[in-house]
Amino acid sequence: MPTPAVSSLRLFPNGTPLQNRLLAALPAAASARLQKSSRSALCNATQTPVPKRDSLEPAGYRGEFMRNVPALVVAFVLVSNAGVASAQDQLRYRGYVLQSSLPVVAEASGTPAATAKTLHERPAKIQELTWRPAYAATDAMGADPVRDILFAFHDDQLYQVLVTYERSRVEGLTDADLIESLSTVYGAPVLRSRTGARAASSGPDIPSDTVMVARWEGTDSSVVLIRGTFSPGLQLILTSKALNTRARAAIANALRLDATEAPQREIDERTRNAAAATALQSKARVQNKAAFRP
Repeated sequence: MPTPAVSSLRLFPNGTPLQNRLLAALPAAASARLQKSSRSALCNATQTPVPKRDSLEPAGYRGEFMRNVPALVVAFVLVSNAGVASAQDQLRYRGYVLQSSLPVVAEASGTPAATAKTLHERPAKIQELTWRPAYAATDAMGADPVRDILFAFHDDQLYQVLVTYERSRVEGLTDADLIESLSTVYGAPVLRSRTGARAASSGPDIPSDTVMVARWEGTDSSVVLIRGTFSPGLQLILTSKALNTRARAAIANALRLDATEAPQREIDERTRNAAAATALQSKARVQNKAAFRP
């Protein structure tokens, strides 16, 4: 694995590559303070005679660095883990995780899996499951602001979560309020809305009659917050990039197959209806013939 580059402005005098990578992981203020201490130690070493050392490091440098090693290691680990946590957070909404199976999501939401709707059977199975919270008065304190959640599955894997918020419970909230709240979960957005900007350009699954509030991007997923252009509706869309690509291709192929097979399906439907009508007439004939009296 290639060694990450370290800024020349954040280096220890005679520092090893590991020491300099750890230094780069510290916040700017902390690294500057530690560098200052190291430079002071270096200056003192060049002005004050010291006993012969096996190492070429300036006197006091090793001690200063070793005293700060715990802080550097902690900073390095925290910085590394922060990226992992952020990536994990961007794969979920509340307790629902992208790529989960329909039974898992149904159990987590308390919604019967049998209520799922199958939209397409081939070339892949596309299903939807809707969750709604228990009824609460509109003005109830602490009521869930979510009106409903639509879960979309591609071959039994959750690829999209569409959250629709209750209008009365988000009324008065500004875009800044919403972004501040969501940023505690998904981090800083990569894109914020411009006044009147349409959201359709943010992705193929974004309705054209919406305005984007903000967008968050992860390696494997995206989160988009949108408002209605002509209504105060507010929605959040969490999408798995890879699964969504497959689902869209499968849905397009399913629609193409439906269109191609439509004439034959119509013929088959007429044939079935005619057979059913004939069967009913035959049954009625048998019953009525036995009971008929001139």
